[in-house]
Amino acid sequence: MFFLIFCLFLFAGCQENENASQHNTPSWLRSMLPLSGTNLLKLEPSDRFENFVSNTQFENNLTKMKWNLYRLPLEWEDYTTETGTLDSNHITKGIQNFDLLIEKLRAVHNGLSQPIFLIVDFHQYKFGNVCGGVGIPKNAIDESGIDKEDPNCIFLAFNRFWKNSHNVQDKWFEFSKPFLEHIALTLEENKDWLVIGIEPINEPQFGTDSKIFLDSIIRTYFHMRRFTKDRRIQKQITENLLPFYKRYLNHMKEIEGAEILFKNAVFIMEPFLLDYVHLPIKYGPFNVEITTDGNYSSFRSLQNLEGVSEPLKWIAAPHHYLGAQDDGFISFLPDFLKTELDHYPNSIFNKTSITTRVAHVKRRMAEAGMPVIFGEWGTQTGLKNPDGSWGGHKQWIADSIEAFKRSAHAWIWWQYYPDPSPNQDSFYLLVGRWGNQDLKCAGDEDLVPLVFGGCGESAGIKDRK
Repeated sequence: MFFLIFCLFLFAGCQENENASQHNTPSWLRSMLPLSGTNLLKLEPSDRFENFVSNTQFENNLTKMKWNLYRLPLEWEDYTTETGTLDSNHITKGIQNFDLLIEKLRAVHNGLSQPIFLIVDFHQYKFGNVCGGVGIPKNAIDESGIDKEDPNCIFLAFNRFWKNSHNVQDKWFEFSKPFLEHIALTLEENKDWLVIGIEPINEPQFGTDSKIFLDSIIRTYFHMRRFTKDRRIQKQITENLLPFYKRYLNHMKEIEGAEILFKNAVFIMEPFLLDYVHLPIKYGPFNVEITTDGNYSSFRSLQNLEGVSEPLKWIAAPHHYLGAQDDGFISFLPDFLKTELDHYPNSIFNKTSITTRVAHVKRRMAEAGMPVIFGEWGTQTGLKNPDGSWGGHKQWIADSIEAFKRSAHAWIWWQYYPDPSPNQDSFYLLVGRWGNQDLKCAGDEDLVPLVFGGCGESAGIKDRK
């Protein structure tokens, strides 16, 4: 649970300022602007995804919203048998569903003046089943000594991922291989209107074989401060994350259609999920400041791959959340933080801290030679205003968008999702604790125009108190 405490403060801000409106935009990206869009339902080998995409409201909503940017999660565990081996039938079904999505996007593109940008996200969350998340199947690594109830679980699991326990990195690529080969064919057949991004991994995390979170919140914060003040963060970047991306690219050389992908695809790099934290807490005797600030300049080397004649195109896609404040998490916080964090803005999260943090991320990713798209953003908590009235999450959304406009080329909402009802009649944006939000403008409490500046035509519910 302490992992969620650190995760909550993911975007508290960095104390720097800049004129972030000055974008250094490569020509291949400039041709796709402006970009607006959403994360889609994950690509499942199931009728559920087929029904989602085939429903007439899906195409109607996409057309009316004029989205041209989509991120498509794809999870390893959905394409394995019970024993953990790849399931060829599931892969075939997943590729068929992918083709169905491409057909719908082609129809939507007829009303757009620029290409559609589809990011295929090889997705995991909290290292899958072993730590209570999704995406990575059981026994993908040596799970001995790892407990999903341990707040250190994800760090211990990723430590074994970076060390390639059970050849897990190679198996991760083997799962993605048939999809990458099909993506190459899709790009070749649709290059006049479609750009595809390849995101090798979602939300990579630090790896450690020792505990970061201890038995009390105060001891944990002071321990975390020591952990983040030395060179360990930079070592994680240069010895774990960068070699993973290089290994992935070298694996790609072996697939059919690799030359098409290296020439035409855009590669998506996620920095570590818990990098760029700036957390000052000063409350009586409780006075702790935690900062992580990795340098990614070494990632410029990813643009030049041996044996590939042209530089690869890269975008950095960090995430932006003010969430993780579910009921179970709140019960582990000190009372003063419970009260403080249930409101927005507050002394930790506010417009200034969001603006400076987003600008700082842009600057750090520029060191890597990469423009910035925020690959996920959203708030999954119904926050209050400072006066206790409902609606602080709306101000957080507005402040975030203003910061994005200064420092990023696009921001992709999490998540466009089907109504759980059997008839698949309505489609919602998944916004979490206070309820799902439809795509139809429905009055003052509607979140869709705030997030996207427009509305679709689905019927559904308003923002619920």
